[in-house]
Amino acid sequence: MVFPIQFLVRRLAGGASVLALLLLLVACGGGSANNKSSSINNGTPANPVRQVVPTTMATGLATGTAAAAKNPLFKTYTGAGYTIQYPPDWKMTTSSAETAFTDPSGSYNLTIGSTPNPNSAKTADQLADGGITGAKTNLKNVQTVDVPQTTMVGGLPWSQRSITGTSTLNGQSSDIAAPVLANNHPLHTTDTKGYVIVCVAAKDKFDQAQTKYFQPMIQSFKFTS
Repeated sequence: MVFPIQFLVRRLAGGASVLALLLLLVACGGGSANNKSSSINNGTPANPVRQVVPTTMATGLATGTAAAAKNPLFKTYTGAGYTIQYPPDWKMTTSSAETAFTDPSGSYNLTIGSTPNPNSAKTADQLADGGITGAKTNLKNVQTVDVPQTTMVGGLPWSQRSITGTSTLNGQSSDIAAPVLANNHPLHTTDTKGYVIVCVAAKDKFDQAQTKYFQPMIQSFKFTS
């Protein structure tokens, strides 16, 4: 039985929008920016996942190619200070704080959110760590995936974190993968915004989602100012 990803996303956010919750947690002081065994595991040693996670997940979320980033079949969306390409048959929903892209079957979701972060008061690492902390509160059997702590998106370094876990809704459970990317732009100005990208897919489908959708979408992401 397919567990629709849109329900998983709502469950990760505890009924609120995904990015609104993640960024709220960061604003309240959640997350520190030291190393893999910091706030991601609430002060406990990291529990890297190497053997059981999808193959491409362990290499990092944004390891796409330049060709993939210029897919002529994708549509281009212009958001709050950025552009991104997405498959033409995906559903897009947007609000003042975030934009979510979901495939027709509800199996995959990519959400981009932004919030004011004047002078980069919260670092990109803190944004990413806070996002992971928020996601972990709504999952069971959580495991930290050992991915590179930074990755290049649109020619800029982004902080990167990733977990897997089990989400349950209406008695139905699903093992999911939830990578998080975070950045501040522009850096250290009164107009700085914190950006967080969250991808969610069923764990056993993550390789497919990563190669076909997530990598091309994220590698097409560019700030417009």
